[in-house]
Amino acid sequence: MLPVVAALRRAGLAVDLDYAGRSRNAQIKHAQRLDATAIIVVEGGEATIRERGIDDERVPLDALVARLARP
Repeated sequence: MLPVVAALRRAGLAVDLDYAGRSRNAQIKHAQRLDATAIIVVEGGEATIRERGIDDERVPLDALVARLARP
C-alpha cells in the first residue's frame, strides 16, 4: 500500500491512510469528517473510488494514480 501512497503523493495529491487500525467503517467516517475529496477503498488488486455525488468507480490498483491525477 505504501508504494501506491508514495506514487499518489508524487502526482501532487494529498493522501492519508489509517495508521490507527480502525475498522473500514470507522475509516470512512473519519475521512468524511476530514471532508476528503475522495475515499479510496483497496481490496486485493482493485480500488474503489468514492466521491460525493458520483457513483463508486472500481479501477485496477495500477491505474489508480492515472485516474486520480486527471482533472
